[in-house]
Amino acid sequence: MTIPRLELCAATVAVKLARLVLQELELKIDRTVFWTDFTSVLQYIMNTSSRFETFVANRLAIILDGSEPTQWKHVDARRNPADIASRGIMPDSCTKAQLWLRGPEFLWQDNSWPLRPGVLPPLPESDPEIKRESKVNAAVSVSQEELYQLLNYYSSWYKLLKAVS
Repeated sequence: MTIPRLELCAATVAVKLARLVLQELELKIDRTVFWTDFTSVLQYIMNTSSRFETFVANRLAIILDGSEPTQWKHVDARRNPADIASRGIMPDSCTKAQLWLRGPEFLWQDNSWPLRPGVLPPLPESDPEIKRESKVNAAVSVSQEELYQLLNYYSSWYKLLKAVS
């Protein structure tokens, strides 16, 4: 399991959890915002041109079914409280404990949320999750008599191609 896949799984869990909380709450929620510190996840979510391998495609389907790309924001790792849990915290580190318990300061202020990078770099061609196109070239050698038999037997070009291939 790669780090980008794990981060994508976390985004999938966030969308599922948000859906569950919205169903169970008796309050009207105006908007939901999702945060990630992993730009690859943002690139996958914002992507409109590439097709992905099955693992990523299935998780992206869940994410995009339960959220809009505009709901996803970027937070740098320094202000991400989730990183504290994964990296551990020493008991005497009160500032990190506050970040964990309260969340980052920008969440408590309306106008100072971090902006998503204006232009995300395109996914690199070497990304292993991008589905590669495969092209097959084939050549068939038939006599003129065999060709006439095939043309007379099949009622459409599509059926002939299907039979020959």
